[in-house]
Amino acid sequence: MKLLLLFCLSFYSLVLLADDLEKTNTKARNAIMFIGDGMGISYITAARLNTGNPKAKNMFDKFTTIGLAKTFASDQIVTDSAAGATALATGVKTYNGSIGKSDKRYEPDHISKNLETIVDLAIRAGKKVGIITTTSVTHATPASFYAHVDSRGSENAIATFLLEEKISFVLGGGRMFFTTNKKDCLKARIDKRDLIKELTNKSWKVVSTKSELMKIKNVDNPVLGVFSCEHINFEVDLLKVKNRVQPTLSEMVEWGISVLEDEPKGYLLIVEGGRIDHAGHLNSIPYLMSEMRSFDAAIEVAYYKVLPQETLMLVTSDHETAGLAINGITDNRGVEGKLTFATGPRGFIKMQQAVHTGIDVGVFTRGAGESLFGGFMYNNEIPQRLQKVLGLEEFSEVNKNNKMFKIP
Repeated sequence: MKLLLLFCLSFYSLVLLADDLEKTNTKARNAIMFIGDGMGISYITAARLNTGNPKAKNMFDKFTTIGLAKTFASDQIVTDSAAGATALATGVKTYNGSIGKSDKRYEPDHISKNLETIVDLAIRAGKKVGIITTTSVTHATPASFYAHVDSRGSENAIATFLLEEKISFVLGGGRMFFTTNKKDCLKARIDKRDLIKELTNKSWKVVSTKSELMKIKNVDNPVLGVFSCEHINFEVDLLKVKNRVQPTLSEMVEWGISVLEDEPKGYLLIVEGGRIDHAGHLNSIPYLMSEMRSFDAAIEVAYYKVLPQETLMLVTSDHETAGLAINGITDNRGVEGKLTFATGPRGFIKMQQAVHTGIDVGVFTRGAGESLFGGFMYNNEIPQRLQKVLGLEEFSEVNKNNKMFKIP
């Protein structure tokens, strides 16, 4: 009996030691960055309470290091997705609307520069890189990791940057920015550039359905998955479709990890739950709760597929949308009767669409290197810390010379 007790205590000690080493190990082979676009802390709480059980837990409860990120842009207190995502991609805060470019006011020569991204650093180190989103792949957040344009609205131009990229795969919507076929997408390109053909000629595999994607077992050739002309449908609507061709966020994440997990030099995976923000702009509680469930499910897939000893999982947001609050008014409608918005169609300030807020957003980490992400930080510090965790070379002098790289 004593021997059994001793064995159990020893085993428990080893479990605690492994958990402690996981937290203190500051080097990771792989990293997955989840970005819940528009997702404030109240979104996470509301999704948990929406189960009907205030004691319920979601995947966020499983993360062991938690911090807060300050999201302001270089030109405004409240950031947009372009400036917010560029900060997460490059380590430099910039102006609203910028995709991968610096604010010239903070450059020594007052000329805006193309900024190096964490994707560039990872590829140069021999790591495979994948980008997944539920928006168009040319939308502000995913675009900030591979493109460089003055304005986020230049989505036709943003799409062309993939021709020169060495990303292993990019999955989402936005086929209209790659095709000239108006029978396929009514808002197809009008400049006669068939980017699908151009990418195919550069050995990319271009797919447009879930079944086509699932047949691909490796990324020896890069993959572009554009499963809708514009954004992927809200998941609550998507799951109602029989024989659907659009994959869910979870399905894309599961596929993405499966083709990356055996890479000898590791990988970097960027995952955006992009339509969380759209639901917030609409003040649509049903869509918002659905997209939060979708995002949580995608995190769950990764959480149980990767080894924390070698993979850092990081979940954050580019900003908060609409000013969601959980108030104390009681009625018979459950959590939905307690949710109010500061702005938007159903908001305190009435407008056609809700606007972003300047509220700090959460930073949730688990795995190798997580100890570097606790406490308060600027959002642009996240990729700087990630660069250290992955053991990548430092960002270029172009990034570091900008005054919005290191903020006093």
